[in-house]
Amino acid sequence: MNEEKTREWISRNEGTRHKMYIDTEGYPTIGIGHRVRRHEMPLFKDREITDKEVQELFDYDFSVAVGDARRVVPFFDELSDNRQMVLVDMAFQMGRMGLAGFRRMIRAITKGDFVLAAAEILDSKYYLQTPGRARKNAELLLEG
Repeated sequence: MNEEKTREWISRNEGTRHKMYIDTEGYPTIGIGHRVRRHEMPLFKDREITDKEVQELFDYDFSVAVGDARRVVPFFDELSDNRQMVLVDMAFQMGRMGLAGFRRMIRAITKGDFVLAAAEILDSKYYLQTPGRARKNAELLLEG
């Protein structure tokens, strides 16, 4: 996996915010798409975080997303960098269970049917919620 390229892809998709905000799903979020957990609220409420804190949160969340993508897609390491990037981005945005919910997409990838896999991305709640990001990921999946 091209870690640097994947980190840049996710950063561009997520954007960066130094103050807590509510994301499209209603979750408190900060930094580069870091979902603020209840026990973290006192740490981030009513203050701006530093660039260092943004990076530390992102480093942790990125490593979790890579691990989640590897757990959900057992053949992850056999895929091209672009396809790995899509799966890590989806795991970053939706979590392990969200990515695992794309059973038909994962089955299509297993069979090497990336046209069907991309179609599964476009025919999803994920697409309805973040159409630009989902479309870019579907296109990247097709590129190989």
